Amino acid sequence: MHIHTLCHRDVKIRYCDSRNDHGTIPLIIIPGMINHAEEYIDSFSPLFEERRCVFITLRGRKGSEYDGEFFTFNDHVSDIKAVTESLSLTCFHIFGHSVGAAYSLGFTEFSQYHRRIILGDYPAYYPQFSSQWAERICTYGSQHMTCSTARKIAEQSTHITLFPLLKQALMPPVLLYSTQSDSLIKQHHIDMFLQYREDTLCYPVHSVGHALFSPSSSECIDRISSLLSNDDRKIITQDNK
Repeated sequence: MHIHTLCHRDVKIRYCDSRNDHGTIPLIIIPGMINHAEEYIDSFSPLFEERRCVFITLRGRKGSEYDGEFFTFNDHVSDIKAVTESLSLTCFHIFGHSVGAAYSLGFTEFSQYHRRIILGDYPAYYPQFSSQWAERICTYGSQHMTCSTARKIAEQSTHITLFPLLKQALMPPVLLYSTQSDSLIKQHHIDMFLQYREDTLCYPVHSVGHALFSPSSSECIDRISSLLSNDDRKIITQDNK
């Protein structure tokens, strides 16, 4: 695994790149709100035998420390855009976990190169984080996000509905959601996904909760692997015609 730092404006973005080229379409992985790239490497390592994986740590998280003032939704989306452009990726899939799913969906509005988007256990919206949420981070602590970052994210957040962006996805979007009690996907969210994009692929996972990859990652990784392998065959065949 190769670790890199990209200077994007005044933000140093840390990302991890497996760099392995199997002739398949790379996968971009966007962590959850208070997570960072390295936390996902072990879970996704089975995919390294079949495709390149790039894990991006967004601003203000461990490895992408940032003491500036810009923490809006679009600021986070710009971090994803900066990394994909620096790598000159012209075709890729993208997976976002939890709030990372919202950032991933927002990013697709500015990308003509993404293919499959997989949303991990999160509705198609960006929430307005409360000051109470920020203070919980401050009180109970997070080894991956500072108190200052949490407060700035909360102060600059506004509720953004992203469901309309599903219509712009180049391929049917995928919702990968837990059936356990801590899942952030409820039936009315599934109904909204299908209302905005009736060909949305909704896949339940039963062995894990909202974390999706803990205590075991096999169910989610097997689903992602199978899905993207089928996608690659169709896309590569079509491109070669």
